[in-house]
Amino acid sequence: MKKILYLLLYFFIIKILPANGTNLFFFEGNYKWILYLFFAVLGIFLFWKELYDDSCQLAYKKIVSKSVAPAIAILFFYGLFSLVLVHSVDFYSYTNIFSNIISAIFFVPLAEELAYRYCLILIPINNIYRIILLIISIFLFTFGHIASVDYSLILLIPFLFMSVVFSYTYIKQKNIWYSILSHAFYNSFVILFSIIIN
Repeated sequence: MKKILYLLLYFFIIKILPANGTNLFFFEGNYKWILYLFFAVLGIFLFWKELYDDSCQLAYKKIVSKSVAPAIAILFFYGLFSLVLVHSVDFYSYTNIFSNIISAIFFVPLAEELAYRYCLILIPINNIYRIILLIISIFLFTFGHIASVDYSLILLIPFLFMSVVFSYTYIKQKNIWYSILSHAFYNSFVILFSIIIN
């Protein structure tokens, strides 16, 4: 029930209200971090026991191979994809808003991984309903980022790859923290490259 509540609130507030033209200040780019902070705190509040139990099972020495390596693979795929199809690598500019940088590294990975992976993917993937939920999770994450690529379906391919990798990481490790960390490392690398390039 907590997962359904989190999902409904997340999609209604993060995706549906802004898409309907709701004109509240925190739906604007410079303030969107407030929403992700809210969902990060709500996720911690609702799932604190599960998050704590999973954190106790983290193999800290293996975080590099289980979280950093997938993030680097996604970054490599994104760069290769961009160079081959778009002929340039374009990173979102994070250079001027400190709160957006903090949000992208901490709040967004936690909120998105809880919504798209933890609440939607049921482990183990052992029947057709769970496979359908996995596919729904992958496509919701992918299409949830369509505005960031100016509604171009071809430019969504890196987000599809990203969603598959984060989902695989969660399923393989049976621990949401590895996909949260992988997402955070990926966003950190993108921000770092954005600052270097811009």
